[in-house]
Amino acid sequence: MRLLSLPGELRLCYSGYEMGSPEFTEEGIDRLVAMVHDYRDRCLWFLRGYFYPRTPEERLRVLGYIERYGDRSAYQKAAQFRRWLLHRSRKAFAAS
Repeated sequence: MRLLSLPGELRLCYSGYEMGSPEFTEEGIDRLVAMVHDYRDRCLWFLRGYFYPRTPEERLRVLGYIERYGDRSAYQKAAQFRRWLLHRSRKAFAAS
């Protein structure tokens, strides 16, 4: 596990991610954790403070919340991340 320079509770949550998952790389995990952390107060205020998405469904749901409740910049970032995530998922599915 790589240690990130994030608050303690974030580091604990990070250790539970599916590190070897073919559809989600460490780079993607870093980006999503940072996005959730950045938009928690503005877009994800209703989620538990220690919640970070672990499953593909949770990831897509959180991105949808950021798109729905964020500003234009948040929407664009979440939409771009969603496209990247779906592309990786489709690629992994096609390879199987």
